[in-house]
Amino acid sequence: MPRIINGRHFQWQLLEQVGKGDAGEVLRVKSQPEGLMGLMKRPVQNASGGTILRQAAQIENEGHILASLNGLDASRNGLLVHTPILLDQSIPGTSQTASLFIVSEEVPGIAISNLLKQRLQEDVSLSHVLILRVLSGLFLLLERVHARGIAWNDVKMEHIFWDETNGKLSFIDWGNGLFLSAQPPTNGKDPAWLDYQQFIGEGNLLLNQIAPELIAELDWPANAAQLTKEDLTQLQLRTEYLLSSLSMRVTDYQVLFHKQVQSVYNLDALNTLLELKNSLEALGVTIDKPAVLEAVRHLALGYAQKQDFSALEKLILLLRQYMPEDFGDVWKVTEYILKLPNAHENSFLTDLLPSVLFADWAGALWMLEGIRGQVDNSSQLNMLKSQLRKAAHIPSVYALPLYDQLVPLRDEAHLQLIHRHALHNENDALTPELERFSGQLDALLANWHELGDGEILGDKLLTLRELFRLPAVSLQNLPRELPKALNLLLSKLREFFSAWSEGELEMCRQTLRELFLLEPSLNYLQSIDNEISALQSWMDKLFSGPKPGETLTHFAAQLNANKPRVAALLSQPGWLTNLYALVNILQHATDIEAVRAQAQQENWPIAWIDYGYITIEVPKELGATIKLNGAQAGALQGFHKALQLNQDLTSVLQAVRTTLPEFYVLYQALAQAFESIYSTLPLQPKTLELSSFPQQDQTQLQEAMAVLTALENWKDAIASTDALDIPAFPEKIRHWQIIQEAQTAQQLWQEQLLPALQAIRHRKWASLELPSTSQLPEKFVQSCAYLSKFASQWQRISERGIYPELTRELIFLDDEAQEFFFKSWQQLEQTQNGAVRWLVVTHQTLFSSVNQALLQISRHLRELARALDVINQADLAGSRLARTSAADTMFSLAQLTALIERRDEPSVRLQLWQEQYNQLLKQNNWQAFRQTVQDLDALHPLLPWASELVSRDIDIFTAFSHQKW
Repeated sequence: MPRIINGRHFQWQLLEQVGKGDAGEVLRVKSQPEGLMGLMKRPVQNASGGTILRQAAQIENEGHILASLNGLDASRNGLLVHTPILLDQSIPGTSQTASLFIVSEEVPGIAISNLLKQRLQEDVSLSHVLILRVLSGLFLLLERVHARGIAWNDVKMEHIFWDETNGKLSFIDWGNGLFLSAQPPTNGKDPAWLDYQQFIGEGNLLLNQIAPELIAELDWPANAAQLTKEDLTQLQLRTEYLLSSLSMRVTDYQVLFHKQVQSVYNLDALNTLLELKNSLEALGVTIDKPAVLEAVRHLALGYAQKQDFSALEKLILLLRQYMPEDFGDVWKVTEYILKLPNAHENSFLTDLLPSVLFADWAGALWMLEGIRGQVDNSSQLNMLKSQLRKAAHIPSVYALPLYDQLVPLRDEAHLQLIHRHALHNENDALTPELERFSGQLDALLANWHELGDGEILGDKLLTLRELFRLPAVSLQNLPRELPKALNLLLSKLREFFSAWSEGELEMCRQTLRELFLLEPSLNYLQSIDNEISALQSWMDKLFSGPKPGETLTHFAAQLNANKPRVAALLSQPGWLTNLYALVNILQHATDIEAVRAQAQQENWPIAWIDYGYITIEVPKELGATIKLNGAQAGALQGFHKALQLNQDLTSVLQAVRTTLPEFYVLYQALAQAFESIYSTLPLQPKTLELSSFPQQDQTQLQEAMAVLTALENWKDAIASTDALDIPAFPEKIRHWQIIQEAQTAQQLWQEQLLPALQAIRHRKWASLELPSTSQLPEKFVQSCAYLSKFASQWQRISERGIYPELTRELIFLDDEAQEFFFKSWQQLEQTQNGAVRWLVVTHQTLFSSVNQALLQISRHLRELARALDVINQADLAGSRLARTSAADTMFSLAQLTALIERRDEPSVRLQLWQEQYNQLLKQNNWQAFRQTVQDLDALHPLLPWASELVSRDIDIFTAFSHQKW
């Protein structure tokens, strides 16, 4: 058969045969090279000549009809109908031959007949809405194709395809179709009547199969013999109405169902949900059963946790009543548990039921074994265990536990030995083998339920496998399934040890539960699980690291002392060996930096090793016993000299690390204490005990400690008071560079910097004329100079009034003062003197308040300048903008007065201006306003604006009735 066939428009590659019958064969094809998919219909190639002629004529006729329909698409009330598109035909000259073919599109969906078979097999009803869609779709299709002069003449459910995704009905197989213009009436009726006869018959058959109750509602006729056109119209209207009504009802039910399934909080809500489910299923609507079962399980879980067992029993009854086909193992076991004698009095049910409800059979059996000691009735427990194993559907080879199969085998071996010994057959070579087999089996079963000394998980099963290879096994009636069960257990053990070797501890614990489900006689599995849990806790502690204040040495020693014994039960994998080695390294470490370098190089799983508070514990006795050699003493001397000179300690610390690695961490901590003495960060102080240091270095260490103590006391004193009587530093440590810097900082702060800041803050501008010997930063001195000039210019307002040039000068002086102040503030925060830096940061609020005050002065000066520009323009005098600017002028002056002038020495003239402005505001008629303007001070900033208003003779109280003065 050729794989490529030429059509009129495309070349078609034959892919596979889809169907074959009396009307020809159908193949799935693909155009080359476009890749267009379609279905090819042609005569059966190996049929007789007459059959080929008949099939070719029918296929050719279908091609003409599809071409005429041209992929008909129609819709009504959301219902879509479609006929296939003709894609291609065989080349001319192939008519009535085996080479004739047509290619049409492959419509999506499933045939109604196939869907019906599928639902019947699943014992699920076809949706009533879908049935009505099919009937309504047929009415619509026949109406449209008849209007185009075509009769289908092959109305069958296998020719109707339903595409649920797109909600579309497609109608195929038009080979029997007729062109109405070419067909004379039959018995006085149009040939199109054949379609309705077939339609009524097919519809009647479909309704009887799926929804016979709809026949009465639709008044569907048994046949079309007596139907008139009006009858068909009425039937169509009834079908479409019922479809619309039923669709809305189904939609309402579905919306209510989805809402109800999410709010099942009690038995009444559950009952409502289950009734809705039944109603939808009665209409043939597929519902989301998993969602229903999940809601039921969630409710059951709540009742179990609250120990409301009576409600749980009622829930079981509801489920059995409404969903008997879904009453599976979960609910059967739950029902079984609730029916146990005194079940409601056993508290362990609260813990057991969640595992059962989630079908975690291995977990449930595991939990059941764990509470064996709490239950008196062991037979009841064994029965429940049997039910759990049955629900888990374990393989048949495990139906009887391995141990229970081995006991009869042992007894049989004993009986055989007694029989053979009674025969006294000296030539019997199998008796010694049988004795060996029996002895080993006795020893194995005697300790079956526990692990002996030196024994690990799996040893017993391997021993049993070796037993089955002994010659004496041939004498035993060995159960056929026993070796198979053993091999499956060994396979599960291999899974366990694979996870163990990879460090997958949770998977190990789950596999132990699965092992116990298969072989519940292995009681020691629970002990192994406890040890794995202990290992997880041990690892969590390791990965969390030591707590602040705990040394690395003590932390690692505690871990080493509390190693889990799980390795003795399972063997020790490489990853666990590495963890133990890591802890050992941490315990005996003497150089934290070396440990950190090793951790980074070997990628240790402990990110906390780089935390700053991690320290190594130096044994106290080491400091008392060590005798320093020349190199060690020199390294310490260099360290103390660098401390005294306040130099960089990196190189001297490296020398200490090289010569005294055991004490490096202590001297590093001392160095960090000096480096962080002026830090404002909340650092965790490290306790330094002199007894831990070398005895020969005690004198210099005591002096260093005294320096630290003196600096801490100095910081506390200078931060808590402004008094000048701060205690002086002891004479013996004044030669330390860091002490000298503190003294310099104290002098600068108390004698120069703080007085200047207080002068600005309290507006004592005359105090800002700093002497030439000032040690303050140059930018701070410049800021004070600009502020002094600013204060002088401000005084001129009382003498000459305020005018634009003066305002601009004040803005310039304040901006310069603020800029230099801010830069000096930054400069002081970055100075080399750590004590000065600390003082500035500690008193940051003081610096910030001064800077903020200067910024506020600048802002109000700019507002004043803008307001003066407006009120000094005569053409704007009568405007609302001018009146607003007048208010802004006086408000800005008031704010500036509060920021610049001392409260006990206010400017008399500025106070007068405010009082006169208030008098203006109090006037409520034009004459009084004119008189008040005449009384204004000659330098009043509002005088030009008010005089302009008076000169224009504008009555501002009546001229603008909609505005308010």
